[in-house]
Parts: sequence; C-alpha cells; structure tokens
Amino acid sequence: MQFELLIILACCVSAYFMGSINFAILISSVFYGKDIRNYGSNNAGMTNVFRTFGKIPAIVTFIGDFTKGMISIFICNILFSVFLKIESPVYASGLIGICALLGHVFPIFYKFKGGKGVSVSAGVLLAVDWVVFLCVLLIFILVFLVFKIISLSSIISALTYPIFTFVKCIIIGESLIDLIMCVFFALIISLIIVFMHRANIIRLLNGNEPKIKM
Repeated sequence: MQFELLIILACCVSAYFMGSINFAILISSVFYGKDIRNYGSNNAGMTNVFRTFGKIPAIVTFIGDFTKGMISIFICNILFSVFLKIESPVYASGLIGICALLGHVFPIFYKFKGGKGVSVSAGVLLAVDWVVFLCVLLIFILVFLVFKIISLSSIISALTYPIFTFVKCIIIGESLIDLIMCVFFALIISLIIVFMHRANIIRLLNGNEPKIKM
C-alpha cells in the first residue's frame, strides 16, 4: 500500500511538472521571439496561437499539450503494471490528471501563468476513458460547427464531461465508490476549465466573443 501511494505521489509530481511545459509559450518564444501571453487574448493556449501565428503553430501547440496529458496517465499505468502487476486505481488517474491540468494552468516554469487547460484535459480524458472522450469530443464539434466559437465549445463540452462519466458508470454497472470517484474527478476538471474561461463567459454574455474564421 505504501509503495502504491509512493508511485501515485511521484506520478502526481511528474504530471504537474510535465503539465508546466507550455507549448504555446515555447513555440512563440523559440520560433517567433515573442511571449504569446503578451498578444491577442494573452492566453497561452492553442486558440490564441492560432489567431496570432496561424494554423501550423496552433496544431503543434495542441499536439504538445494534448500529448503531455496522455503521457502523465500512461506513466502511472506502466509503473503499476511493472512494479505491482495490477491496474492503476481509479483515483490515481483522477489525481494525476488534475495535477497535469494544474501544471498547465499554473506552470511553475512560467510564473504560474499558463493556458486554460482544454487540450491537456482532452489528452487526460482520452487516456482515462476513450468512450467518454469521444462523447465529449462530439459535443465540442457540434457546438463549434453551429457557433464557430472555441471558448463556448470548450465550456459546454467540459460541462458534459461529468455527465457522460456518470452515465457510462451507470451503464457498465460501476461500483458506487468508483462511480463517485470518477464523477468527482471529472467534475473538478470540468470546473477548473470553466473557471479558466470566466473572462470568455463574460464576453459571451455581452455578445462580443470572437468567432474563429477558418
């Protein structure tokens, strides 16, 4: 039990530091000599990179942030498989996913000013539950196709994450403990994303949130 907790703690710490590697800031500073946080919406994320530097840098940013979320979970799964010969517990993935998200949102390498966490959360979700990931992704795509607003798509899809998690746990007959933990961690991630979009929510309510021009 102690070794199990030690593995989870080590994975949480590594997930936070991995999450703190912000690809929007790296790409803008290395290839353009600029800090993305000083341009556009001042957010260190894919959407602002797209508006400021174009599609290719935005795609690279998304892949980087998305991948670090997945890797954080995979590392935990591998360690449990190799050293304990068991699957990692549900709460481990939840804790590690939240740590990766917090690293992205409050990166220690960049004075705790990072992105809004959508891409890294998507990577975490795919690693944890690909079925729920596809459901959330479908909502994101549908909302975006209708409104052409990334922030609105992100907020609505984030809010559906705990709902889809709850429904799937009920359908597959998950134990009450696992159901509570899965929904709890999904809700925490969802609320963090919504909180990080608070300025966008104000602009949406005022009708001046910009749309994406493809």
